[in-house]
Amino acid sequence: MSPTPAEQMMRLTSDAGPWIFQSVAVAARLGIADHLGEEPVPLTELARRTGADADALYRFCRALDALGVLREHAGRTFSITPMGAVLKSDAPGTIRWSLEMLGGPVFKAFADSDHSVRTGEPAFDHVFGKPYHQFIAEDEDANRIFSAAMGGDLPPAVIDEFDLSGARKIVDLGGGRGTLLAHLLRRYPEADGVLQELPSIAHTGREYLAAQGLLDRCEVFGADFLDQVAPDGDVYLLSRTIQVLTDDEADKLLLGLCRAMRPGSRLVMMNRVLPEEPGFHVSKLTDLVMLVVYGGRERTVPELTGLLRRNGFDVLRTIAKQPPAGAKPDPRTAETAFEAVPAA
Repeated sequence: MSPTPAEQMMRLTSDAGPWIFQSVAVAARLGIADHLGEEPVPLTELARRTGADADALYRFCRALDALGVLREHAGRTFSITPMGAVLKSDAPGTIRWSLEMLGGPVFKAFADSDHSVRTGEPAFDHVFGKPYHQFIAEDEDANRIFSAAMGGDLPPAVIDEFDLSGARKIVDLGGGRGTLLAHLLRRYPEADGVLQELPSIAHTGREYLAAQGLLDRCEVFGADFLDQVAPDGDVYLLSRTIQVLTDDEADKLLLGLCRAMRPGSRLVMMNRVLPEEPGFHVSKLTDLVMLVVYGGRERTVPELTGLLRRNGFDVLRTIAKQPPAGAKPDPRTAETAFEAVPAA
């Protein structure tokens, strides 16, 4: 018998319930995956390594086994599953830090998301009394987690559709730790780079680029890009950035950027885009994060194109990165790039 609408609703809300998310977020915060491998580890030893209460930790680990994150063995021992291994701190493109970020203050802001619905303003500001970026600038632990989360992202695959050879200076605006810029500097050894980030997190970019052996080719510029844009770039990058901005903030950034660019400069803006048709798409959910936490928004291709044009840009082309032939579409990684130059 098919489930009733009420049963479907209960399944939807239970499958996405806070107890499930927070169970995984607890695993991320405790670094459980870092202490487990293929061989089972006794729960008492895992509790010792993570500084947790053994009985409470067992109950969480038992739930994580039910979710496929851990595997429980005889005698209250646990090993990691392939899915759980993505939570390891050193896993490629690890999502550990993103889950820590989303499971902390961001999660608390969503508990008051009706404030955003009623006012159109970010609930985060209402709950914590300050904007999100001010919060992470002032809270050392939140700053650390945010910086790690931004640095854990893999570079957007769509950037490899562009030939940036000949560029002397590549400027990444709001580039987090510098993952994308490091990728491009390795690909184009003749280029230098500028990583522009907020002063509160610019130090993480300096540390990362130094560890990559690239600091001698890259300036780390700590400044809010709404107030100042690093000058003299041949290529400017905006990757996964514009969605955290309100329309007024996006206008201010793009207008300032257009004025800062010299003849021959170009902008490559990469972002997940909001589809215009009904139906499921993950960006319709991340759009709520933008609203509740930042006050920003996900945008459609026409909205992003219009945003560029009204702030002085000619859009040369739009490239949507498609998955390889035969691969299962994954909207979480599909991104669209816009190449633009200041209008003549």
